[in-house]
Parts: sequence; structure tokens; C-alpha cells
Amino acid sequence: MSAACALCGETRRRTVLRHRDGVLVRCARCGLVFVDPMPSPSEAIVPYDATYFHRATGYRDYAGEERVFRAEFRRRLRRAGLRARRPAAPGGRRLLDVGAATGAFLAEARARGFDVAGIEPSPAAAAARARGFDVFEGPIEAATYAPSSFDVVTIQDVLEHLVDPCGALRLVGGWLRRGGALVVTVPDFGGWWARTSGARWPMITPKEHLHYFTRRTLRRLLRATGFEVEAIGLAGTPVSYGSLARKALGPIGPAIERSLGPLASRGTALPFGTLFAVAFRAR
Repeated sequence: MSAACALCGETRRRTVLRHRDGVLVRCARCGLVFVDPMPSPSEAIVPYDATYFHRATGYRDYAGEERVFRAEFRRRLRRAGLRARRPAAPGGRRLLDVGAATGAFLAEARARGFDVAGIEPSPAAAAARARGFDVFEGPIEAATYAPSSFDVVTIQDVLEHLVDPCGALRLVGGWLRRGGALVVTVPDFGGWWARTSGARWPMITPKEHLHYFTRRTLRRLLRATGFEVEAIGLAGTPVSYGSLARKALGPIGPAIERSLGPLASRGTALPFGTLFAVAFRAR
């Protein structure tokens, strides 16, 4: 029998999309879209090896393109109204970034006065630690923080990778102080880009992205895990010109990417494709 929906527990579902790497189904009760069959947690973490942040799938060159991501991270921090009241210091306002990668977002948060920490399941955690950040290397389920340890938790482009996004949000809810802020971004499966692209949408990667959220299902997920949702809208989707060439130009993409030279690592933020939610721990 098929595994139950991670959000509502329903086992009935219908196929909505077939991709060369897997099948996406929609829950008959809550509408959440997910990969079927769902891998085990140990299978799901396999893709995030030493090459994930520097390869054709995953990220083209995360470290080389860091300024593209940091520009968007600054916009997200401003938009969420996140700034520490005083410079970062032990015991100051604390922020946890789940999915910290090489520490690009942590650097921006620290610049805004936060005392920062991170979680990263891939070996990229070592690069973040080399920059002086406190980053736990491993899956979120293996991290241990005391209750109410943080004022802010950010989970950017992470929930879609998890076998149990509800369990992850309940964990971070326990690490947040009551009234603490949660910032979440996920690919926008209900947006026009996804709806018009079908299986060609670059965010459909069934071996990595296991859940596909719309505004409605993201809101329901946050409420079901103890959060009061303040707003759900769109954030920019950071992308390098090299990634755009490789992913959007078909067979000629790699040649165009090579011709760009150093410009391939420059980029922009597309004003669509990513959902941005701000919520608060309610209980």
C-alpha cells in the first residue's frame, strides 16, 4: 500500500505528472503533491554528497555564484523585517538557518546583527565552519538544540527535499521561542511557471524534490505544525546566467554557458518561481 500523505495522513492519491525520474501524485484530501513512492530518509539524503553544490544537477557552482544568492538573501531579510536589536554576541538575538550550505545566508544574517547557527546535511557544512560559523553537519532530525533556543529560524529551499516536512517544522517549532519568527521558501508549484512548463519545469527533480507546495498547501502545513501565518507571497529565485543557459537553452546550453566565461557566475533573481512565507510560533 502507498505511504500516507505527510500532511494529512490520507492514502488516496492520483497521478498528476510523470517525469523521467519519478511520478508526482496529489493527495485526495489536502491536495499536497509529492513523489510516489517516497524514499526512506536514508535514501533521500544520498544525493547531497560533496558534488551537490558544484555540478550540473543540484547547483552549478554555489560558491562561485555566491554573490547572486547573497543579493537575494539581503532582500529576503529586509522583506521579513529581520534585524537584530544589537550586534551579534553570545546570548544575543539568535538565528538558525536550516540548509545553511556554505554559509552565504549566515553571512548576511550576521551582518544584520544576529548570533547565527546552521544545519547542513552535506559536506558543504565544512566550508561554512571554515568561515567561522557554528554549523551542524547532518539531517535536521539528528540535530539537538534546547527548547526556545532561537528567536528566528529560516528554512529556505529545504522543505521540498524532506521525507517528513511536518516533523521538521515541529522540531524547529520547539527550538523557537514562543512568538519567534519562521521564514520559509519553497518552489511555487502552483505558479504560472510551473503550470505552463509541466515536466520541463526545472524545479521538478523527483530524486531531490520530494514535496511540491502551493500557497494553499504551504499555509496548511504551517498551521498544522503550530505556526500562525503572517504572509505568503513570492520571493526572487536567484539564478546565474550560466545556469539559465544550461537549463533553458536545450542542447546548445552548455556551449553558450562556456562562451559566457566569468559572466556565467553572475546572475539575477527571477521575480517568480519561489514562495516566501513568514510565520510565528503560536504555542
